[in-house]
Amino acid sequence: MTSSSTRSQHSQVTLLIAGEGPERASLEARIARHGISDRVRLLGAVPHTDLPRLIAAADVSALASSSEGLANAWIESLACGTPIVITDAGGAHEVVTSPDAGRVTIRDGLAFAAAIDALLKDPRQRRQPAPPRPPSPGRPTPPRSTRIWRR
Repeated sequence: MTSSSTRSQHSQVTLLIAGEGPERASLEARIARHGISDRVRLLGAVPHTDLPRLIAAADVSALASSSEGLANAWIESLACGTPIVITDAGGAHEVVTSPDAGRVTIRDGLAFAAAIDALLKDPRQRRQPAPPRPPSPGRPTPPRSTRIWRR
């Protein structure tokens, strides 16, 4: 889950995991085994109306998907001003178009941790959402819901 060097480098970091699913018991066991229950919280299901506030409070939003099209979580995070760390799946490079938007990395724990670490270490890379790219031929404009999130 985390290495001791990562834990010591980011002693003030808290990991919040939102959502509910079949891996909860496994995550709880890993959290206990690594002794990090003071720094990792499983939030369970979060009402949709609470998500913007939760996302905006985060320094980084991470989603290690094995496959995606264009994840709503990516768009919502960027719209809330929170950079993302995501895997090279689906439309990842369509949303992470600059270092300000976050990082795209391989689906590997160490690589993912390194990408998160890079954002946490460099405050210039946080809280500066990338400006939206203008539409190009063959690329659709953002849906109305995305434009509303950006306000």
